[in-house]
Amino acid sequence: MPSAWMLGPFVLKSYIVVLIISFLLAVLFFRFTSPHSKNAQKVLNNYIESLVLTLVVSIFIAKIILHFPLFTEDPMAVLAHPSDANVFYIAFSFTILFGIWKWRKIKLDVGDVLLACIQIFAVAAFVYEIAQLLWENKVNIMYITVLVVLVILSFLFRRKISSLFSASILLMIWGSTQLILPIITETSLFQYTVAPAFYSVIFLVGFTLFMLSKRAGVKNIAVLIVLAGMFLWAVVDFIGEAEQRIATKNIKSEEIGSRGIGLDIGDIAPDFSLETLNGEKLSLSEYRGQVVMINFWATWCPPCRAEMPDMQKFYEKSDIVILAVNQTKSETSIGKVQDFTKKLGITYPILLDEEGEIDRLYRIQPLPTTYMIDPNGVIRFKTYGPMNYDMMMKEYRKLNE
Repeated sequence: MPSAWMLGPFVLKSYIVVLIISFLLAVLFFRFTSPHSKNAQKVLNNYIESLVLTLVVSIFIAKIILHFPLFTEDPMAVLAHPSDANVFYIAFSFTILFGIWKWRKIKLDVGDVLLACIQIFAVAAFVYEIAQLLWENKVNIMYITVLVVLVILSFLFRRKISSLFSASILLMIWGSTQLILPIITETSLFQYTVAPAFYSVIFLVGFTLFMLSKRAGVKNIAVLIVLAGMFLWAVVDFIGEAEQRIATKNIKSEEIGSRGIGLDIGDIAPDFSLETLNGEKLSLSEYRGQVVMINFWATWCPPCRAEMPDMQKFYEKSDIVILAVNQTKSETSIGKVQDFTKKLGITYPILLDEEGEIDRLYRIQPLPTTYMIDPNGVIRFKTYGPMNYDMMMKEYRKLNE
């Protein structure tokens, strides 16, 4: 699947399309499986659909907020730029606030609303992961299993226990499993890499609802929330330490010559070959013995445009090899790439990823993405977002110490 589609002057990111389709299918699934009466179902459907619409619109609003100066200069480019976790946090918060405001105007049980939202969210996440499997050949079996379990339990619970109690249990299961899974495998939520603190909040909300459903006293709930928060803090701290231990273990294993091909720091960077704007074919492996900077970019990406003059200066002031991989599949034409680089006076190689193969190989999501490769072909630094000249030189000097 291409990372974006060009619709005249507009750039439509593929993950947004998949996200919308995932939620539409989840809403349809809920419509056909809901146990509510016809009138209640109609009100609930309208409520859920308004939440989904708010979430999608809020993603675009959040991108504008976070890149407002760039938006005033080039609005289409900002809207086309891949979202990060901060965009998700803002959009999710807007959706929650809108949901609370709208819920106050309808006569629906809070437990029914929460249970419906959890079901739709889990089904949409499941559809999104299946789409990743079909188009990107990427699958996280453990994460998909958790989503399937959540959906199944939501159906089983609604026949046996109250909806508020059911929602609380599901939120605690979701929050706790997502805190644990990153220790075992890489996870994301609709392509967003979400911090453990987010899932800690989800767990605490579920725990609070659980206590409310049991009609516990306010003081008891407050004390237990504090204790649960302290426990979750310890869990998050443990996760951070565990990830650090894993990283340290990987570094130590590399020191004895057991490196493998991968995308993490300490891995050997995957080799690739692409044609440049000048028609020359270049391979990463050709530059073994030199420090290489791989930069993934596109002309419609404002942060990419912002860092390219600094990258040209860096190229001129050092012995770095720069391979700037353009996401050509998302561009309107190669001619636009040529005009753009000529205007900026770029002299380092511009590689054309016309089929998106290297984009998929390196699992590129946000742009720009930059890797620093040492003379042995090992990844020593990677970052998402623009870099300035000083940052580039700092990492370059580290590799030459």
